[in-house]
Amino acid sequence: MLESIDVLKGYDKKFHLHWNNDLVLSLATGGICLDLGCGDGRCRELAEDLNYKWIGLDYTPREGTTCVADAHFLPFGDGSFDMVLSTKVLEHLARPWEALREVNRVLRPSGVFLGSVAFMEAFHNSYFHFTHLGIKSIFDYAGLDLKAISPGRFGTTMICNTLLEPVRLTIPVNLFTKIILKFRGKLAVFYEKLKDPKDLERHEKARTLATRDRYRFAGEFSFLAIKR
Repeated sequence: MLESIDVLKGYDKKFHLHWNNDLVLSLATGGICLDLGCGDGRCRELAEDLNYKWIGLDYTPREGTTCVADAHFLPFGDGSFDMVLSTKVLEHLARPWEALREVNRVLRPSGVFLGSVAFMEAFHNSYFHFTHLGIKSIFDYAGLDLKAISPGRFGTTMICNTLLEPVRLTIPVNLFTKIILKFRGKLAVFYEKLKDPKDLERHEKARTLATRDRYRFAGEFSFLAIKR
């Protein structure tokens, strides 16, 4: 189902987003950017670095917000924006499928939709947490062409950070998770070779276990889509 979807690199901890990579930079050609659910406006810097004029929209007024509105009913005309940014917002919307149709409407043809969404992150006043298949499904429904998707921080890291607040153990928990997943992959290959040394197809599937686990245990996903 996701064989044709690219994998984004260049994860940025500040923005919780994969954006600094060749695919994004080749598609982000400047213009006007809507930051959907802009919060404190931290992504303004990102948009301006990509040569976009930034417009920050949120449901409640905050310092730096330029527009107060509901993501389900965007107060803009069709084709108003060259890019829409949305970092960790979709899970907080009661009807994200409607919001995505609004994103599709306000984007110009070939406009870019770049963002991230929670998966295994702990509940945080959120309605929906998305698997990679769920992201593909809802984007298809909205008429957006999903070009790339990538797992971000591990779910174990994000959940442990929530449990242990205000203490932050991101580095040791993340490292421990990586070791466990790598060990799982090597153990799977060893087990398959032991079962049948000649079944190269099963050996290869076992080698990809760690990659598949990144999607199974992701705390969040970044995505890149284009208006068809």
